[in-house]
Amino acid sequence: MDALLHTAGFLLALVGAFFVPGFIWWRAIFGRTFSGLEEIIFGFLASLAAVDFIMLTLGRVGLPLSVPYIGGSLLFLSLIGGAILWAKKPLVGSMTEPVPAFSKNGLRIFFVLFALTLFIRTVYLAPNILPTATDLGHHVYWAE
Repeated sequence: MDALLHTAGFLLALVGAFFVPGFIWWRAIFGRTFSGLEEIIFGFLASLAAVDFIMLTLGRVGLPLSVPYIGGSLLFLSLIGGAILWAKKPLVGSMTEPVPAFSKNGLRIFFVLFALTLFIRTVYLAPNILPTATDLGHHVYWAE
């Protein structure tokens, strides 16, 4: 029973960290202008960017990268996005029904979020661009 509870907690933490904040902010900004699949994909990408941003900010400020700080920051972001969403005022105009297919707008936003995520990770790893900061460095060391 303990393993089941730990697994459920892990899955809830994954959804809470890598889906909920981005999905809430996506809905708060764009309303229901995209299809369900697009909202799920963009919610995940926005959450990934938010987690990266939070971890970089906490590291620069000097706070420890621990569950209370990261979780509290994600909860704070989600609450702010939820307050905007609850006020029913999307920051960009919304349509009455979701668009059924993957739109050109969605493709553009996907590439922007993907590029932003890569940029954030590159900036974070720039001081250690050689394979010393990754597992690859370990393998290169032992391969010689």
